[in-house]
Amino acid sequence: MFVPHAHVADFVIVAATTGLDAQNIGLFLVESSSPGVRIRRLNNLDMTRRVCAMELDAVVVPAPAALSGGTKLYDRLVDIAPVAIAADSLGGTELAIEMAVEYSKVREQFGRPIGPYQALQHAAAEIVADMEPACSLLWYATHTLDVLSNDTPTDKSSGSLSGG
Repeated sequence: MFVPHAHVADFVIVAATTGLDAQNIGLFLVESSSPGVRIRRLNNLDMTRRVCAMELDAVVVPAPAALSGGTKLYDRLVDIAPVAIAADSLGGTELAIEMAVEYSKVREQFGRPIGPYQALQHAAAEIVADMEPACSLLWYATHTLDVLSNDTPTDKSSGSLSGG
């Protein structure tokens, strides 16, 4: 579920267990045109982020389709993903506020630009003030991933860094 842009992708990297051991996770390159692969585009509000449901039914992949790294690589990607999503969200928020400020400079109401109205200025200032700590947290999260990731595994049950 929720595979971004799968409807236009030639291949997708799929995480799957290998063998009977549910703890042994592998990453596999699966071609979208492979027999047993079914991709269905989902309707969502954000048209810039097309997501799809991808169903795999008895899909067979050749041995070279397995990416090296296995469970360790999978765990690393799980650690990186929330930081990447946070960075994308913060960037989108920054762009949205910039666009809103620019629009408020040219939009007129009752024959006057709406930008000088204090209510709009205060709302924009509050959003920017909320973004500053988010930016600092994002910088710290990326630093933590870079510096501590090799020594400190993530506790998957709590979502927090464990150890020392």
